[in-house]
Amino acid sequence: MESGYQQEPVAGGGVRFTVTPAPAPRAVGAALALAGAFALLILVVPAPDGTGRWAVRPLLAAIVGVAVFPATERWLTRRGERSRAPGGSFVVSPGGIETGDTRLPRERLRRLIVTNAVPGSAEPTSVAAGTAYLDTPGLPPGFAGRARAAVSYLLCAEEGDRSTTLAGGMTALTAHGLLTEVSRILSRG
Repeated sequence: MESGYQQEPVAGGGVRFTVTPAPAPRAVGAALALAGAFALLILVVPAPDGTGRWAVRPLLAAIVGVAVFPATERWLTRRGERSRAPGGSFVVSPGGIETGDTRLPRERLRRLIVTNAVPGSAEPTSVAAGTAYLDTPGLPPGFAGRARAAVSYLLCAEEGDRSTTLAGGMTALTAHGLLTEVSRILSRG
């Protein structure tokens, strides 16, 4: 469960950062619970003909559970992956930040922040290079839970009232390291 980034010098004194996101955690718990619920339903609900066929029910419940689990796990994992921001690539120079076709001049940058893409998983705290949002230890287990929150940190640049995501899918350590490197380059200007 590790993310990272590479730095590559570019013309004009800039540095291209390429972020490799951490893999999204698999949604095993929720898929297991759903498969178990379907299997239990087969065992508990009486047959329409009233006979029950109790000898066949455990086998049918096992087959349904085994069939439902992998499909549900894949679907939930893909859904969780879509809600996280992907890695990213952007160029930082003393004059500003370029990402895709967006240019953010240094003099118009309000701040750089590290935040978490999982709603309700972050609380603000101050750091020297801007505002960072750190993982809340009391995050309730939910659809994504703590595992997804741990690899869903973003680095964003704010200009006026607009926020641009530079990269995502990072651990807190990687995101804060990236924040430090980008701040260092911008402070040269």
